[in-house]
Amino acid sequence: MSSARRLRGLLAQGKLLQMPCCYDALSARLIEEAGFPLTFVSGFGAAAAKGLPDTGLMSFGEMRDTMCSVAEALEATPRKIPCIGDGDTGYGNSVNAKRTVAAYAQAGMAGIMIEDQVCRPTTPAVQARGECRSISGGPAASWCPHLMCISCVAPKRCGHTRDKAVVSFEEAVSRVRAAVDSAREHAASPDSAIVIVARTDARATHGMDEAVRRCVAFAEAGADVTFLEAPRSREEMKAYCDNVPGAKMANLLEGGLTPVSARGR
Repeated sequence: MSSARRLRGLLAQGKLLQMPCCYDALSARLIEEAGFPLTFVSGFGAAAAKGLPDTGLMSFGEMRDTMCSVAEALEATPRKIPCIGDGDTGYGNSVNAKRTVAAYAQAGMAGIMIEDQVCRPTTPAVQARGECRSISGGPAASWCPHLMCISCVAPKRCGHTRDKAVVSFEEAVSRVRAAVDSAREHAASPDSAIVIVARTDARATHGMDEAVRRCVAFAEAGADVTFLEAPRSREEMKAYCDNVPGAKMANLLEGGLTPVSARGR
């Protein structure tokens, strides 16, 4: 049975699944040995393992190689637990997202997470020439500190940090739709397609209503799981769960923005 089929089987149970994050083959095997049903290759963790911050410094190739080693290690374990890989923004536009999904599926990942942060690294040369353009396409505002321009926006970053930027609603949905298309195109059957986890960081930039709106649209575009990053309270988490259909993911970490609740709650 493929890893994607195993993951879809877990999701079909409709139960709460605890999913510790790994960052390499060894940490993935330790999670499997500890008895957890699945794991997640964290971009934050993979970067930290190389001594780097989670600010978009890990390349597509480096992350793909990590996915390959983790998937190979888990396939050699007794339970062969499924693993979801952090695909960040898909490393570019919708075409890049399709390629990233295909590569993660080929590597053996059961799922891939695609997010709606802006994928444009800081470019000092563009700043020096005064060629900044706002995300809407016009000249950058006079107050722009080279953090919110289309040419020099700050790199994507961990979901529980500040100064994030997200793409437009339309581009976010297009990115998810491209990921879903790629998953289906490279699968022998629907139940063997890599699981698409669609994440939004809009809670931090546009508010809760826009974040929920995006998650609803992601589900309608075919995402198997939605992920509203960093709700600030149990009430916000409940609003997310009440208004968005399908399976959902939550990111809980010590010192993070989302309150950590006991399993029974």
